[in-house]
Amino acid sequence: SQMLRRLSATTEVVQLLDRDDAIETIYSEFLKIIGKYMMISSAKIYKITKDMEYAEIVSDWYAEGLSADRRATLDRVFCGGKLIDKPYIVSSNTVVEPDVRDMMYERGVKATAVFPIMLNGKVGMTVLFSEERKERSWSVEDIRFMNDAVKVLQSITTKRIQKHSLASSYASLEAILDNVGSGIYVVDSETGDILFVNRYVRNSFP
Repeated sequence: SQMLRRLSATTEVVQLLDRDDAIETIYSEFLKIIGKYMMISSAKIYKITKDMEYAEIVSDWYAEGLSADRRATLDRVFCGGKLIDKPYIVSSNTVVEPDVRDMMYERGVKATAVFPIMLNGKVGMTVLFSEERKERSWSVEDIRFMNDAVKVLQSITTKRIQKHSLASSYASLEAILDNVGSGIYVVDSETGDILFVNRYVRNSFP
């Protein structure tokens, strides 16, 4: 049933939280889970450039049998600093600005749903779900599911950034301690194992 399919897809998405795979693998898996469950044409994750001018493709997924020939034209999308900080949903029958509908028509998109990923208080990435094969009207359940899934992806991304920042902080601290003019070493208080020895100590006791 539809409810069981949604539960299964939700479970698969949540399980990505505990995966230690490369973030690119996580993104790819995420798009595949959502794309197949929603039975849509394509799903993409974009990263916003620092100057907020462009969105660059990070990962994409296409339904089986769909050509990804136009992928190159969508690798880098101009956004000119105009970023949405809330979901932007366009069904086939939605009345939208002419330029938005023209852009969708140009790309063969009949319905789209765009969700922001907030990082450090601003839009850092966007997730785009699209239907190109047929007319589509997103249901309330569709929108809720996609939104909840993107929230999980935001948690995964934030967790990875914090982990990377912590690792960078440790590396910076080690570099500083390695270059001070006195001996420093760190010992595990429980096991007695030496965890770190700086250059001064290494050179003094070769």
